[in-house]
Order: sequence, then structure tokens, then C-alpha cells
Amino acid sequence: MRILKLLYRETGYRLFVFGLFGLLSGILHAAILPFITFVIGNYASSEFQVINLLHVALYFGIVLAMIVCQRTFSRFMTSLTQGLMLRIRISLLDTVRRANYYQYEQIGHGEIYTAITRDATIVSNSAASIVYASTALVTALACLIYLAYLSWIGFAATILTMSVGITFYMIRQRKIKKIFQDVRESETIFFKHINELLAGFKEVKVNQSKNDDIYHNYIGKISHRTTNFMLRGVNFYLDNGYVGQLSFLGLIAFVLFGFPLLGIPVTSILSYIFVILYIMGPIEIVMNSIPGLTQSNISLESIERIREKAEKIIEEIPEQQNKFDFQRLDFKQVEFAYEEDNDERQFRVGPIDFQVGRGNMVFIVGGNGSGKTTFFKLLTGLYKAQKGEIQIDGTRVAISDYRSLFSPIFSDFYLFDTLYGMEHGVSEKRVTELLQQMQLEHKVSYEDSNFSTVSLSTGQRKRLALIIALLEEKPILVLDEWAADQDPQFRQFFYENLLPELRKKDVTIIAITHDDKYFHVADKVYKMDEGTMSEISEQAKIQKAL
Repeated sequence: MRILKLLYRETGYRLFVFGLFGLLSGILHAAILPFITFVIGNYASSEFQVINLLHVALYFGIVLAMIVCQRTFSRFMTSLTQGLMLRIRISLLDTVRRANYYQYEQIGHGEIYTAITRDATIVSNSAASIVYASTALVTALACLIYLAYLSWIGFAATILTMSVGITFYMIRQRKIKKIFQDVRESETIFFKHINELLAGFKEVKVNQSKNDDIYHNYIGKISHRTTNFMLRGVNFYLDNGYVGQLSFLGLIAFVLFGFPLLGIPVTSILSYIFVILYIMGPIEIVMNSIPGLTQSNISLESIERIREKAEKIIEEIPEQQNKFDFQRLDFKQVEFAYEEDNDERQFRVGPIDFQVGRGNMVFIVGGNGSGKTTFFKLLTGLYKAQKGEIQIDGTRVAISDYRSLFSPIFSDFYLFDTLYGMEHGVSEKRVTELLQQMQLEHKVSYEDSNFSTVSLSTGQRKRLALIIALLEEKPILVLDEWAADQDPQFRQFFYENLLPELRKKDVTIIAITHDDKYFHVADKVYKMDEGTMSEISEQAKIQKAL
């Protein structure tokens, strides 16, 4: 079972050491039963019902020892499972964060998010249930040994009854596992649609038909489907429980009505029935833990599948990045093509020849689907060139060193409210100056590496993202349609004041834009068309500007 292998891998020999406490707890729990029958036997054989203080002391001694052992084992397992959930999440995140970006896109955000949230929690909870299941299993086994001591016939009948239940369970287990796999897949889709509703709340709020469609035809349907799968799985386990109960009740009937025919004494019959009723509780605990353990195996399979995919595409991250002076960046016959599931090539970018120097300003234009976004992902090192070379000052550099040159603001950028990665801190005076320059001083404040809010209009969010990019002080600033959401006055300030000021500071600017009115401020303008790139002539730039 995967969960046990995982627990052993996490704890090593300590699992066996503390497992002994769980084992002893189950044995002591089972020992209560023969002790009770022994005391009752003494009462039955004695004319006077005198309380034996030794028996009282032994009874509470067994109970106390059982509780101490169970508490020790449960404390260990609780600490283990909580730490396990944290380590699964952190380990998976660490693996994913080092993965190749293109392959990360193929795995999918939803699949990773489900593994980190739902799957890690299920694994942790199922590991905790082992505390009760293992103790109950030991108790049941000890009770079986006591049954064998009371009657070999009764013991054989009990083993036969349990074999019927186990066989019934094993026949249905494969189908049950498939049901819970369907549950997980449905929940992944369910979370995807919930994220769509929440992330696109503005869009669905102004479009009631879209709002209703997502909620009723997607979230509603997938939630019902998930619930139906879960109900089927739970009902299968309930049916297993009913079969188990009927089997044991049938066994009691056999003992109650069949043992007298075999000449077995009444006292033995009562003791045997008492043991069967006592053992039903631990067996029920074991059976009730099986659904959680089955789901945990499915969740672990999903986690390991994602981890294996990510580990195959891990990019080595050096402990320290090499810093160097950048003077020129060259694309030499660079090509990249997407792949479909059938390994056929999809949209292709390239071959591209492109050059930009330190302090240059380059604009890139092109229609939708022309390859601009893919080019930007190649430019910033998110995608790896499949053909050709990308060189810095005439040489190839490590991908981590190469990426360190860029501060990008993509069209689908995420705006952090904390200045992460600023190793030497940031001057609050500098941040305040930038907030004023971007006309955000009345909207946003800055304190202790945090901005007071990121709940701003789209244009203001882009300005705040630009502030963060400038604070990173990277030599190359990459902007994807940054000015599209700015008002005319700020757009003019951006092109005619801010960008030229940055160029004077030797910042290289590469921007996707359609503001042909300002093409004249750029050193070069390139056009993307069906994955190819060509430079727009100086004369064409001037004509556009006029």
C-alpha cells in the first residue's frame, strides 16, 4: 500500500518503534475481553459476590496501559501526518517551480492545484486513520486467537465468515477504485470552473447568460456528477458493511442454535457470542478506514504522477547567479513549434534573426496569432529554442543567468503585493517617487516591502507592475501591450518621457505595441506575421508617425 511505503520513507525505523505502542494498545484492548470473562466466571463459581481488589487494580491497570500506548502512538502519528502534508505540498511545489515552463503548461495549473490542496489533505487524513485502523486490526486478531482458545469449531466458522466478507470486498474493490478515480477527475474539473467563475467575476457579472451557463451547465452538472460518483463509491462500501454485519449475525445464529446440538456448554456459548459482538467493533473500524485509504492511494498516484512529470523537466537552478554586463542580445535562426498530443507540429515561430543592444528601444507589432507572445516567451527564456541559438555578447549563457536579464510584464501578468526577491531591500523614498511618477500616490502606499492594495483598475495595475519591474533594476524591460489600458495623457507621458528616460539610463526596452503614433521614439520596429519577423523600415516608421 502506497501510504505505508510513504510513511516508512518519511520515518524509517521510528515507524516500527512507535508502531509497537499501537500493537501493544490493540493487544491490551483485546485483553480486556478475556479478563472480563474470567472475572464473570469467578462470580459465577462463588456463592458470595465479593469484590476482589486485585481484579479491580488489574482491570484499571490494563485500561491505563492501553490509553498510554494509544496516546503515544496517536501523538506520533498526528505529528507525522501533519508534517507529511506540509512536506508533500512543499516538495511538490519545489519540484514544480523548477520545471520547464512549457511542460508546466502541459501539466496544467488545475491538476497541480488539486494535488497540492485536495490530494495532500486526503493523504494526511488517511495516514491519521491508520492509528485507529491498525489498533483495531490488532484487537481483532487478538480476539481471533481467543476464539481459537475457546473453540476450534467456532474459530473455523469465524474465519470462514470473514473470508466471505473479504472475498466480496476484493471482487468489488477494483470497481470502487475506478469510481474514486472518477471522483478525483470530476473534482479537478469542478475546481477549474469555480476558478473561472471567481477569476472572471467581472465578465460573468455583466453577462448574465454567461453567469448562468457557467453555474448551471458546468458547475452544477459537474457537482452533481461528482456527488453521484461519491455516492456510488460510499454505497459500495456500505453494501460491504451490510454483508459483513449479516455474516457476523449469521455466525451468531450458528453459535446460538448450532452449538447446543454439538454439546457445547452454555457458558462457552455465551462467551463465544460475547467475543463475536466485541470483535465486530474493531472490524467495523478497519472496514470504515478502507475508503479513505483507497482515496489516499489514488491521491498519492496523482501526486507521484505530477512529480515524475515535473522531475523529468527540471531545470537546474544554481545557488548563485552569475552577473555580467550585457551589451548585445542575438537571435540566430531561432525556431520553436508547439506539439499536439499526436506529436504533429502545430503553430511554428521562426526562423527568427533578431538583435538588440544595451539601451536600445525596440517595438514589435503584429496581429492576433502572429506569434508575438510565443516570441516573448522565447525572448525571456520561458520557452527553449528548438533550433538556432540565443546569444548574449556572442556567447551562450546558462538559462538562469539569461533570465536574470529580464523584467517582463506579460499581457496576463500577475501582480504581487509584496516585493519578493529584492535581496538588498528597497528604499521607501524610491518607491514613493515611482508612485508619484505613475500617479498612484493617492491610491497605493508602501510599507515594509508591501503595497497597501493591488485592487486597482487595469491601467493602474499595469503602472504598479511597472514600478515593481523598475525596482528590480534589470537591464532589459519587456512589455506586452502595456500602454493599451492607459488614458491618452499618461500614454503620451509613457512614450515620450518615461521610456526615453529609461533608455538614457541604459535600460533596454522591448515592447509589443500597436501605438503607431509613437513608433518614431523606437530605434527599431519589427513586425510579426505568421511566426516570422521582419523589420519595418525607417521611412515606414516616419510615415506611421505622421
